[in-house]
Formats: sequence, structure tokens, C-alpha cells
Amino acid sequence: MPASRRLLQKLFLFPPVIMLLLVSEPAVAQMDMLPQIFRDLPPELQQGLPEDLSYREYRQLNRNIDFFSMFMSAIIPGYALFQVERPAAAWAVVGARAVGYAMMATSVARQWSYWSDLSRFQILPDRDYDRHVGDFLLFTGGIALNLAGWAADVGAAYHIAKTERDYVTYKYGLKSGFDGSTEQRHIQFIRSMILQDLGDSPTAQQDLRRSLREYAARYPDGQFRAEVEYYRGTLAYADADYATALLHFLRQLILHPHGRFSVASQREAVAVVYRNRAEWDADHALLLAALNNNQHPFPDIAGTGRHADADSADAAENVSSYLTFLGELQDPDLQRLFAAEAREIARRYDDEPYAALALRTAGDLLTALEAFSDAVLTYTQLAALYPADADWPYAVLQAGVLLDDRLDQPEYATRFYQRLLQTAPDSTEAAEARERLRMIAEQNAGG
Repeated sequence: MPASRRLLQKLFLFPPVIMLLLVSEPAVAQMDMLPQIFRDLPPELQQGLPEDLSYREYRQLNRNIDFFSMFMSAIIPGYALFQVERPAAAWAVVGARAVGYAMMATSVARQWSYWSDLSRFQILPDRDYDRHVGDFLLFTGGIALNLAGWAADVGAAYHIAKTERDYVTYKYGLKSGFDGSTEQRHIQFIRSMILQDLGDSPTAQQDLRRSLREYAARYPDGQFRAEVEYYRGTLAYADADYATALLHFLRQLILHPHGRFSVASQREAVAVVYRNRAEWDADHALLLAALNNNQHPFPDIAGTGRHADADSADAAENVSSYLTFLGELQDPDLQRLFAAEAREIARRYDDEPYAALALRTAGDLLTALEAFSDAVLTYTQLAALYPADADWPYAVLQAGVLLDDRLDQPEYATRFYQRLLQTAPDSTEAAEARERLRMIAEQNAGG
């Protein structure tokens, strides 16, 4: 027993030594980081910053977990991870190290009144000896937890900073090597990202998705739009966002048909519908009927047995059939998503013969979703932009009905009814407008 107690007495010298290492470790660790202290822009970018380099990417390019960051992380828990903008992980480190500090403080508080016992181990009773052992283990455990938290903070931050810096350097080095038009460079970059395994790089995944969105916004009718929509659909499918995946596959098949991608889009769209047959029970048969077409690799929603190429005379008819099909959807999530799609079609192709139908489809879907104010706005847009369209009387009447029945604004509804009677008195909608005007007049007289 005396020998073991003398050993324990020596062990009590360990905590100060460990604390000294905790402070001095940043001065001797990670010597491979030394060149980064003197780092300027990478050689790939020394000729100037690319025009499309964002400020966030510039920050990622210049992040550096150096000796100062390591030293500050030893003092301030989570410092390095906060530097690389990972607050969730940083707060986890803060919590772990706070527990370690609490363990150390508890052991010191418990031991404070018994420091004199360290000089007389040979005469300590077993109970006091056990208390010293417990305090020692508690203190060293707190130090070990702090060391582990510090190492995780610095190591994870270094890995994140290096991964992001390497990716930004690669991305713009890759872009500088592309030839051709801006659109060609854009799709070449997208293809280079698609062919890579981006599983360990959230930044690269986000950049790929952003590049796909940017291409769709910049080149709404670009020559590679079918390819982009197919990629967007497959990524949404991988993210289990099945409604969005279906949207992109249908958009590729109808709005941007291309034989190279349409077979795959049709196959993936059918898989999405089967996977969600329980969630989309009301629309399951409708979706399959639209997608199961053995004659051509394009949907045959209109039942014409024809398919539309980008420049064919059937394109407008195919899109019109698509819009009619969207108006029959029953699932609220699909209605919400495709109402936005119909409005986007109307905005982007406002001079096409199906633009008014797109607004009518959007208005009907918004009405089904009980988004009555948005539906009135959509019907009003149709009436204002396409006064000669066959759907004009329908849009005016529907706007008046929603104002009258759903939004409790009969005085505004009256204006729509009167305009309908003045402009299209012989339309089928005019009869209902007359009846509603009569009912409003009776209510006003009775009031």
C-alpha cells in the first residue's frame, strides 16, 4: 500500500504537466501548416480573380487554420470551427469542453481543503485515499476531454478549410480551361461535376445545384436545357424530393424534349410515381396514363399518338395538353408545385398560343388550394393580357366569383360581372354573371 500511495503522489504532478502541454502544443504541432502562413493566392488565380468568383468563395479560398487559430482554439472552445462557419459543430465542441472544464473545476473544489494530505499519504485512511484517487481521475478526465475537443476542433476545421479551398481552386482552374461560348462553358462545368463523386463535399454539391439553377435561369431555351432538367430531376430524386423530381422529368419531356434524355426521364418519372403511389393515390392513375406511352419516348397526354420535337408544329399542342393534364391534379403538394410551373410557363412563353391556358391552369390549381387572392390575381392577369382569348370570359367570371363568394368583396365582383356582360354578352359565362348581379342587387336592396 505505501508504494502505491507514493506512486499516486507522483501522479498528482501530471495535471500541471498536461495543462502546460495544452497551451504549448500549438507551438509544435502541425508543422506541415507552416507554408500556409506565407500563402498568397494559389498559382491558378494569381493572374486576377475570376469575374464570377463570389465573396463566399473568396473567403473559402483564403481561410487558413494556422498556428494562431490553433492557439486560440486551445483557449476559446470551438474557435476554429467558427472560423470555417460550422456553428453546429463548433457549439458541440463548446459543450464537450465545457463538461471537461466542469469536471476539472469540480475536482479542484472537492480537493481544495485537503492539499495538506498529499504530504502524508502513509497515514491517510482508506476513505481519504479513495477520495484523492477519485478527484485525480475526475481532473485528468476533464483534461482528456478538453484535449479531445481541441483536437476535434482544429482537425475538423483544417479538413473543412482545405477541402473548400481545394474545391474553389479546382473549380475556377477548370473553368479557365473551357473553350467556346458562355453557355458551352457552363454546361461543360456542369458535366465535369456530374462525373465526379461529390459525396464528401457538401460545398461541391451545393455548387452543382446552383450551377444547374443558374443555367435554367440564364438559358431558358438553351440547347442543353433538356440535359440540365434531367440532371435536376435525378438530384431531386436522390434527395427524396419526389414531387420536384417529377416536375423536372415532365419539364424535360414536354418543354425541352430531346431523344437522348427523354427515355431516361420517362423511366425515372414512372419510378417516382410508383414509389409514391400511396401519397399520390388520387393522381396515380392519371400520372401513369400520361407517362406510359410505348409508341414514343415522349408523353402522349393528348392521346394523339404524336410526339413533339423542339421545333415541330406539335410542340404547342403538346404543351397545351400538358397544361390541361396539370389542371386535373388532386394532390395538394403536386397542385402547389405545378401551379407555380404553370405560372412560370405563362411568364416565360407569354407570346405562345398556350400562355393564356397556362394562366387558367394556374388559377384553377390555386383555387383548389384555397389560395383565393393569388387565384384572383392570376385570372386578372389572363383577362388583362389576353382579351381575345377563348378563356377570357371564364377568367373574368372566376375572378368575380372568388371575390364574391370567397373574399367577401361583392362590390369588386360586380365590376367583373359588368365587364363580362359588356364585352362578351353572348358567352355562356354571361348568364351566370347576370344572375349574380341580380342577387347582389337584391342583397343591397334588402340591406
